[in-house]
This record gives sequence, C-alpha cells and structure tokens, in this order.
Amino acid sequence: MTPVSADRRRPLLVVGHGLGSAPPLEIADGASGLCEILWLIDESVPENAFTGRLLRRLGTVVNLAGLSLEETISVLGAHSPDGLVAYRDEDIVPLSLIAAGLGLCYHTPEVARSLVDKLCQREALRKGGVPSPLCWEIPAGRSPAAVEAVAAAVDYPAVLKPRTGSRGQYTTLVADAGDLVGQVALLPPQAGGNAGMFVEQYLPDLAAGPSERFADYLSVESLVALGEVSHVAVTGGSHWPSRSGRRASSSPPTCHWRSAGAKMRGLLSARSSECPRTTRSFSRSIVSSMRRCRSSTSETGP
Repeated sequence: MTPVSADRRRPLLVVGHGLGSAPPLEIADGASGLCEILWLIDESVPENAFTGRLLRRLGTVVNLAGLSLEETISVLGAHSPDGLVAYRDEDIVPLSLIAAGLGLCYHTPEVARSLVDKLCQREALRKGGVPSPLCWEIPAGRSPAAVEAVAAAVDYPAVLKPRTGSRGQYTTLVADAGDLVGQVALLPPQAGGNAGMFVEQYLPDLAAGPSERFADYLSVESLVALGEVSHVAVTGGSHWPSRSGRRASSSPPTCHWRSAGAKMRGLLSARSSECPRTTRSFSRSIVSSMRRCRSSTSETGP
C-alpha cells in the first residue's frame, strides 16, 4: 500500500476496480491534473492479480482482500478521501456503505441497492408512479414446486433474468409455464448470485416495426445530483450503416457533444458548493468519457 502523502493538495478520489471496470488508463487520463486516485481492488481474486501492479503506477492502492467493511472504512479514513466513484455495478453498493461510514457524498445504501437490483428497481419505479413491466420473483433455492407456483402466475411471453448483473448473462426469453420451469432447472447454481433470479414481462417491438431511419427505443441520459434530476442528452434511436454496408441498429448519441459537455459542466458547477471536490472530479471523469464516446461514434457514423 502506498504511504499517505502529508503534502497532498489535490482531491483524492476513491475508485472501485475489478473485472468489468472501465480501463484504468482511461480513468487516470480523465483524472490527470485534477485529482489523485485511490484504487480499491480485491487482489485475492485471480483476475486482479496482475492489475494491481498497473494500478500502483497510477495511484494509491488499497487491497480489500480479507478486510471487513469496518476495517476498509478505517483504512480509507487514514487517507482522507474527498469522493468515490464506481465504474461497474458490483462496486455501487459497497461504495455506498463506505461513503456512509466516511461521511462522503454518494448514493445511500437503499438507493444503491435499487440501482443494481432490477427487481427492487422496478418496485421503486412503480411506487414512484413510473409505468414498469410486471415482475415475479423466483424463490431462493429454486425448488421445482416453488418455481411451478410462480410459473402459473406469470403473463407470457416473459424474460427470465438475474436480479443483479449485466451483459445479458443468464437472461432468456420464455414462452410459457413449462418453458420457464425447464429454463430455471437448467440454471447453474451461481446464476443470480446472492440476489437470485426473477421473471419480467416481455415488451415486444412495435407492431409496425422500426422505420428505416429510427429505431423503436432511446435512452435519456440524466445527471442526478443531491436529489435533483437534470437531463443532459438523448442517445440511441437511430439506424446507422455498419462498416459492411448493412444497416445496423447501434446507438450513437443524437445530441451535440460540445453543447452536452458544456451543459454537464454547468450542472455540476451549480451543485459544487455542497460537495465541491467530489463534483469537480466527477465532472472531469464524465466529460472525458463523453469525448471517448464521441470519437468512437464519429468513426461509425454516416
């Protein structure tokens, strides 16, 4: 572990890191000249064994292997960090607990769980008046009798998926009750992790099909700071020709990147009085990511 510097002047940003995180060099580039980085990594995980060497060249490293939550908070507290950021779902809840222990601005543990647990998220959206697909929880243990009882209540077609996770892992379309029971039986024990699995109502494409120019979906990119939601850009929703000449439904942003970046900075600056150091670090990181995305989409655009 790198010693704490007594004359550190730049803010210190805690970054959770592990398999599936954003590339360390890109994160370090976004933080360059703005803040120092303290990497949180569990080096007992085989995939992280060599990553730790690189991270130590890019900042301070705290190895989480064998540390309890209380011990982690104590170790980080000695470094006096100014903010935290996660670049993968697995780090959001742990960082929320650490932030609460350190008194730093971050999601509350309750909000963090709603961000990563899809079933909790859908329930929170419904309570907030947002129309959401119907959901049914697969009981822990996944006994045949319990799964059959759930299968009898589901509206089909439906989608079987983990409550946590990404990249479509263990996610499959089910046509009827028999199909659902069969698919659950095929799941390996690790599917769904500690949170488990659930079934969600299937949302079909528009009956008329997508147009030649527009896809039938979009994403609204928003910044949530101190309980206030500000919409930044709309992404997706357009068909772009692929390199092979066939039309592809990728999702390059439909906004103007320069104005969106300026808006992001303005929104963050307006909220910087409550969490100034954290806000500046987050602003630089987000804008750096937007620049990289702009570069990648310019290569695939018409």
